[in-house]
Amino acid sequence: MTHYIKISLLTIILVTFWTSCGGPELPTDFKYILENITNNCIIATYNSNNDQAKTLIIKLQEFKANRNSNTLESAKESWRLTRREWEKAEAFLFGPVKNQGFNISMDSWPLDEKELDSVIAGNKVLDKSFLDQQVGFIKGYHTIEYLLWGINSNKKVADFTEREIDYAIACAESLQGNTQKLYDYWRGGIGGDNFGKNLIEAGGRSIYKTQKVAILELVNGIIIVCDEVANSKLNAAYSKKDLALEESRYSQNSKSDFIDNVEGIKMIYMGKNGLLGDGSGISSIIKNLNPELDAKIINQIDALEQSISNIPGTYSDAVFNNRPFIETAITTALELQQTFTNDLTTELKNLP
Repeated sequence: MTHYIKISLLTIILVTFWTSCGGPELPTDFKYILENITNNCIIATYNSNNDQAKTLIIKLQEFKANRNSNTLESAKESWRLTRREWEKAEAFLFGPVKNQGFNISMDSWPLDEKELDSVIAGNKVLDKSFLDQQVGFIKGYHTIEYLLWGINSNKKVADFTEREIDYAIACAESLQGNTQKLYDYWRGGIGGDNFGKNLIEAGGRSIYKTQKVAILELVNGIIIVCDEVANSKLNAAYSKKDLALEESRYSQNSKSDFIDNVEGIKMIYMGKNGLLGDGSGISSIIKNLNPELDAKIINQIDALEQSISNIPGTYSDAVFNNRPFIETAITTALELQQTFTNDLTTELKNLP
């Protein structure tokens, strides 16, 4: 449900008083920011995710045709690259990814390992059509991860059965079908649907009644991923000392997942996606309204990324042997979430 935020008379009076007393002039049109974030950050990330998923299919097919340590490592690296784009995109899990159930279909966790093994041991034809019909707990990113690395992260070339490889390929094809649809929903390739226009045209012909509502949607996406990094990804396995709760544990990719989540936050806030984007992000608004807050947020984002990088070794090992480093990362993530929830959201209430 979309919640529309009304500007109170008190807010109008405060803004008038603020600007008349020599404070910074409030901007009134943010289309250039919404356009940059939509095209160069969100849609570009989904496009890259889709391209990487296509490559993943090819790498798995190459492994099937020529099984050796090199083709296996190439398939693993392709999975990591595909996963990276998806994790960046978790900073904006709204719109089609939520409404159409892509998140559940592509990234359910934990896996139902027993059911997955049972299906592979059976006699069903393992193709894209079959995988498309399965529940998320036996397909998606983590199913492919499980099949490539094994439950203990030590799977060797000789350990693969033919049906495991076929399942992985079919799973990658099903995944890529979803990355394609998700990209198309944002850019207008499915039945004329173009969710990207909703952000760009906020305040006009859009589900967002004002540009401020669209900006708050973006901020809420960041708040949600901060909460997930702190309370789920970092804290779940740590608090219970149970590695079964660690996402991406088969590949030992957990720390990279967390860092890529932060990269997604940085991308939306700073309006930069690698070489794409002109720097018109949420920061462009805040540094005009409250330069000190803008600097604080940028420092906190960098601090969160650094605190995760500082966790020694693998996250699995740190759960038992380097717990203070995880504690620091959790605290830093919660601090960033609080700043977005309280300080930033309060500042944005001054927008028209």
